[in-house]
Amino acid sequence: MAYNTATGALLLMVLLAFRALATTASTYHSELRADRTKIILFCAQGLTPATLAIIAVNEGLPLAGQFLSLVTYVIILTNVVTTAGSLRTRRGGPARSVKKARAQTLS
Repeated sequence: MAYNTATGALLLMVLLAFRALATTASTYHSELRADRTKIILFCAQGLTPATLAIIAVNEGLPLAGQFLSLVTYVIILTNVVTTAGSLRTRRGGPARSVKKARAQTLS
């Protein structure tokens, strides 16, 4: 169980790293730049990975049970990150301070 948790956390870090790279590249010189943190942190996974894991189990693929366990951890951990990101954004994370600075500059 500890192995699955550690592997799930490692997969989460890999997903977040690639998501950060993709978000940075796609919002470069964009008005969405101020919302990068939201885009990165709102990363919940769910139906698609779960469906693929169930198909693997139903087809009797080797290590399908292990794959299902890892997918479950990734789904749970990405939802935890999304919840934490939502709370951070609601409390006024970096995007809000950027908007305040822009408003003061325009005034």
